Amino acid sequence: MNGNRGFDGDSRKWSDYAVLASTNGQAKALSAALENNWIPAVQVTGEKKQVLGDDKVRVLTMHRAKGLEFVGVGIVVEKGKWPALPKDYVTLSETEKSEVVAQAKSLLYVAMTRAMSHVLLTGAGPAPDELPPA
Repeated sequence: MNGNRGFDGDSRKWSDYAVLASTNGQAKALSAALENNWIPAVQVTGEKKQVLGDDKVRVLTMHRAKGLEFVGVGIVVEKGKWPALPKDYVTLSETEKSEVVAQAKSLLYVAMTRAMSHVLLTGAGPAPDELPPA
């Protein structure tokens, strides 16, 4: 992709793109999957130099992506992994459960707005129940 024409005719670098995940564990797996498919990637865990460094796709959590912008963003949302629920979720009141889900949806919205031009919301298997039907 480096030096090739991007989606809108401009020359783009790998580092213009990010893949966002719910957890660090999921981000680690996605980064490895990209690398295994010859897409240069780096998991961003908090160091600023990882965001500014080499020409690689940035793979990070939705939380870590706050305040950053990329030309294109892919967001992986999978049932059982999103929304990330607290361990005591089953003991929460219905109001508290609704609040947890609302916060997750708000974070997903923020994650989608990290894209300046292109966003892809994707996953494997059935969609999470918390997402509205397409």
